[in-house]
Amino acid sequence: MAKKSARCSRGLEVALEQARPTVHVRDSKAKSGPALAFSSGEWAAFVGFVAGK
Repeated sequence: MAKKSARCSRGLEVALEQARPTVHVRDSKAKSGPALAFSSGEWAAFVGFVAGK
């Protein structure tokens, strides 16, 4: 199940899809476009860094 970002900046939106153990991130406006893939650990580290933890 994809989740669209609650916030968007300058018209940019992202969609996240968790297909364990991978998290896929893509531009929500380009549904068939490329996606970045992160492991669960990589995603957790990124979110922790952004949150300042």
